Amino acid sequence: MNVLMQLGQEFNKIKTTQKFCAICNTNIDTMSQFFTDGEFGIICKKCHDKFPEDDIKLMINLFRIHGGYFGQEKSDFISVKSLIKRFFSEIHGKFNIKELNIRILHKSLLYGISPKDHLENLKIIMDEFF
Repeated sequence: MNVLMQLGQEFNKIKTTQKFCAICNTNIDTMSQFFTDGEFGIICKKCHDKFPEDDIKLMINLFRIHGGYFGQEKSDFISVKSLIKRFFSEIHGKFNIKELNIRILHKSLLYGISPKDHLENLKIIMDEFF
């Protein structure tokens, strides 16, 4: 069986009448917009082409655990630095550093900041302080 036939069967197996990308929540209405790895559900072609496989898995896991989708929060300008400042003012020592890192990454994704951009900005912030 060729790959297109397999994709078509996967697409048709999904029981809902509307299919949404697990990363950006875009409605996927044709097979040409659809990708799956069998493990994490479906993603749109744009997300498939934009993000590396490791980032896709990371984002889908974070969205399953904490909810939301990539770019859900609308903002003219938001930076990783401002998200960190906002988070620190909200938490008042309630989280350990590992949990804090996960929550800040999740919040960055909600604002449409990719894992790669998040990490690059985090490195710049760390260099400013150390």
